[in-house]
This record gives sequence, structure tokens and C-alpha cells, in this order.
Amino acid sequence: MNRWKTIVIAGILAVIFSFGVYAMRSPGTVSHLMGIETNTAGDHVVSATAADGPSPQVEGGVLEVSSQSQRASGIVTRRLAAVSHSASATAYGEVVDVRNLIELMNSYTAARAQARKSVLQLGISRDEYMRAKMLFSSTKYLSLEKLQGAEAAYNSDIADSEAAFQNLSGLEGEIVQAWGSVIAKWIVHNSPVAKRLVEHRLSIVLITLPAGESVSQPPLTAEIEGTGGKPLTATLISISPVSNAAIQGVSYFYQVPTDPYLPVGMNVIAHLPVGAQAVGVMVPSSAVVWQKGSAWVFLRTEETDFVQKEISLAEPTGNGWFVIRGVKPGDEVVVDGSQLLLSQEFKAQAQGNDD
Repeated sequence: MNRWKTIVIAGILAVIFSFGVYAMRSPGTVSHLMGIETNTAGDHVVSATAADGPSPQVEGGVLEVSSQSQRASGIVTRRLAAVSHSASATAYGEVVDVRNLIELMNSYTAARAQARKSVLQLGISRDEYMRAKMLFSSTKYLSLEKLQGAEAAYNSDIADSEAAFQNLSGLEGEIVQAWGSVIAKWIVHNSPVAKRLVEHRLSIVLITLPAGESVSQPPLTAEIEGTGGKPLTATLISISPVSNAAIQGVSYFYQVPTDPYLPVGMNVIAHLPVGAQAVGVMVPSSAVVWQKGSAWVFLRTEETDFVQKEISLAEPTGNGWFVIRGVKPGDEVVVDGSQLLLSQEFKAQAQGNDD
């Protein structure tokens, strides 16, 4: 009886051992459970647990990476959308200190009040002089001395009024000379934009093209790269009457809502759209790898298959590149883990050569 027990147990162990060896040698028989989650940026992240697969392999230009390896490595992909983009010129910007402008604004406000006051005083003295002149000529009840005093006061107020308006005009000219006619009009008309400047809710950026470069018409908007990583859109004010002394190029004033990542005096890079719009895709910087002087990305074509594609970087953007060749809308590009895939590809190729 004990002998038959021993034979049965040995048979069961042999079957279990055989199944284990078969499973190890045939990974295709083991089910792979893989899930895809979508984050707030629309990126696809491998998140579900997958069975261990073979090491990365390159076959026919396709890099095979198991689902488990993708999940462990944090591979993230994004499906590219079609976008329109204009060619741009790179310029240099500086967030301008507007304290001088605010001082001029305060001086202009005071001068304007003084000019208005002089007009009121001139009206009073004129009426007094005309009354004195009438009394002296018709009734003779007013002495010549009082008539001359009224006339002198009137002439003095004329001179004061002329000086007040001349001062006002001089201040306006000073603002135009330093800040241009558009900003001067903000001050002269006490516009809401001027109030936003005083309240530090608006910043002015002086954008200067490289020396020797020019545009036929200054673009209405410019994209500014701040330190926060998010591009900011600035709106054209006018051509600047002053230029950046270090660059010696054509300069423009742009306005942008005050931002903590754009402190006064900060130097920034600006992109000015200057060409016709083209259709392509926006590829984030994290997706691009460099190899032999060219830019490449990895595309996921199947759940475990990736191919490397060379791309043409047409235009830099605030956080990536506008691409018109190499990839197309709808392609699923790796945005996190590209460098790791490149090293895995090198490793797989090296192992293939050793074999």
C-alpha cells in the first residue's frame, strides 16, 4: 500500500514539475493582463500588473518591451493632435521697470490739475478786468489805479495758464519720447490700462530682434518663455522709441498680465510669429532623444511594440517643438521614458550582435 502511495505522489510531482517547465518556456501561454490609464494631460500610462516577459528585443526595427517592463519603467505615451502654427523669429525680451513711467504719470496728473486750475483762475480775473474796464469807461466810479490792478492780475493769470499748459505739453512729450505715443495716450486719457499699470496688474516687456533682423509688420502677439515653464502670451503695444543697448535691434513694447514668474528686470526669450501657418503636431521636449546629431522619438505601434522615428524640428515652442515631418496626428508618442527606451534598444542590439 505504501509503495502505491509513493508511486502516486511521485506521478503528481512529475506532472506539476512538467507544467512549471512548460510555463517557463512558453510565456505566450501565460495570460497578460494590461491596463491603460489616462492622466489629466491625456497621456497613456501602463498601470495594470502584467506577467514578466522576455528582455527587450529588436526585430525588424521594432523594439519589443513587455508590459511589466513598461509599467516598472514609467513609460508614458500621448496621442498627437493636429495643430496650426506659424513660423517664428526668436527675440530677446526684458521685463521693464515702470517706476519712471508711474512717476511721469503722477507728474502729468498734477500738471493737468494745475492747468485746469489756471483756466478757472484766468476766467475769474478776466471777468474782474472786464467789469473794471466797463465801470471806468462808463461811470468813472472806478479809479484808474484799480483798473490797472485788474488788468495786471488778468495778464498774470494768462502767463500762469500758458506756463501750466506748456509744462503739461512738455511732460506729454517726455512720455512719448521714452515710452511711445500709445502709452502716452494711456496716460493723457487716464485709461483703464494706465490704472492697471499703477496697480501692478500689468507688465511691459521690451522685446528686441537680433541686430540686422526686421519684420514688415510687428506681430500682434508674442509667446514669452517665463521661468514657470508655461509660455505666456503678450500683446503688442507699439514700436519702442528706445532699444536694448546690448542688442542694438528693432524693439517693441508688449504687455502681459503681471506674473510671479516674470519679475521686473528679468531677461526672457520671445517668439514672434512671422510666417504663414502650417499644420503639424506639437511634440514635448521630453519625447525627443538625440542620436548622431538628429532628433528622434519613439512611437508605440502595439501594446508592446515601439519604433524609433527621426523627426524634423521646425519651430521651438514654450515646452517642446512644432513638428511637420516624421510624425503625424494620431501617432502615439512616448513622452516619458524615451531615453530609457533608447538605451534598451542599444542593449538589445548589442545582445543580438553577441548572439
